[in-house]
Formats: sequence, structure tokens, C-alpha cells
Amino acid sequence: MTIQSILIVDDGEDDRYIIRRYLREIDSSWHLFEARNGREALEFLSDFEKQRTEYQHKFPPTLILLDINMPVMDGFEFLQEFAKLHQSEKYQSVVLAMISSSDRGEDKAKAQQYPFVKGFIEKWPETAESLHEQINAIV
Repeated sequence: MTIQSILIVDDGEDDRYIIRRYLREIDSSWHLFEARNGREALEFLSDFEKQRTEYQHKFPPTLILLDINMPVMDGFEFLQEFAKLHQSEKYQSVVLAMISSSDRGEDKAKAQQYPFVKGFIEKWPETAESLHEQINAIV
């Protein structure tokens, strides 16, 4: 799968910055979108025609990196709502990876109930290369 764009969904500004910096290091051609919580991400994703007009082949994002613990709408609440969008052919190619500092088995089991969740990425990867390896394992 070729990555055109990535949506980073995380309430931590520092976390988004680190991930964004590493992603740019891996491949500067990737278009990066950001959202501070699940609701913001859903609002962005839900207006398909508007986003497709503005971003063309970069929308919808190829990969969504989704934090679990966020205010307003957490990662699991987002997954429930995104499952409805994912039923549409427009979003079937989108894959998700959960971002977590936790290694809780119950979080992994809960996320893996959704077939579009392809893996977990450590919250603070040590290097761009380690993030790249984790992404390659997912897409």
C-alpha cells in the first residue's frame, strides 16, 4: 500500500509534533492532517466531498494514527463512529493504528474488534526509523 497521507489524532501538541517530525523525516511527500480529538477527526472525515475537492488524491488519509486517551471523544469512541464511515466504499482503503503508551492487553483486544485497526504504535518512538518500521508492519 502506498501512503499518500496520514491523519494524526492526538490531544497532545508535543506528541503530534514529535510524530509529525518523524513522519516528515521518513517521507516528506506524505501529506499530514491533524486533529486534537476523535470528534475533530470525525468532523474532518465526514465531509468527504469538501475534503476530496480540497485535497484530491490525498483524501481520505491512507493511514490514521489514533491516540486512545483523549478528551471530548477518545480513541474507542472514535472507532465506534468511524466504523459507520468505513462501511462506505469511500473509506474502505483507510487503515488505522492505535497510538498508545500503554501495553494493556484489553486495549489491544478492544481495538482489534474493528477489522480496519491494523496495529499499535508506541506513543513515543525513539527514532524516525523505529516509527517507520512500525508503520511498514501495518500498511
